[in-house]
Amino acid sequence: MVDEDADNHYWIEEPSFRVHRVTNQGFFGQIDIRSYYDNGNTGPLPSRITIRRNGPQGELELDRKIDVTSIKYNQDIPDSFFDLKSMRLPLNTEVVDYRAQQRLGYWDGEKLVERYVKMSAQEQREWEARVNRQPLGNAVRYILMAAGILMIIYALFAKFRAWKRGRSSER
Repeated sequence: MVDEDADNHYWIEEPSFRVHRVTNQGFFGQIDIRSYYDNGNTGPLPSRITIRRNGPQGELELDRKIDVTSIKYNQDIPDSFFDLKSMRLPLNTEVVDYRAQQRLGYWDGEKLVERYVKMSAQEQREWEARVNRQPLGNAVRYILMAAGILMIIYALFAKFRAWKRGRSSER
């Protein structure tokens, strides 16, 4: 299957239609997902999944293995499991229906509202502590801020390297 930005390949077993492998290659690099069905305890689902992602220059970005040891069928799942509240969305998350290309509203912690919820920093910390049932300490906040800043610096550095390579190839 080919779309504008990526080349996708699927390895599907007949007649069970088990998907053994999916590859996706594009400007972003390559993703290779493999499923293994060698454990009788998982029924029609794979017993192991491996995910490997390489970046645009072939550098390894992700290498993960997931082992399924058991599966329970016919379990009751409450309807609330699939509602917005169970997703624990951050305050003021914009909720959009992309199919209808329409904004549905902003999450106020309980329901969707039309307008962005305004809170002081203290009110927001209290709300987060109540929702998460544990206050975020300053150390955690600083670590998350530092990680965000490092990601921005890395993205700018990668963009600069790509721009520099583009200029050197023009010469």
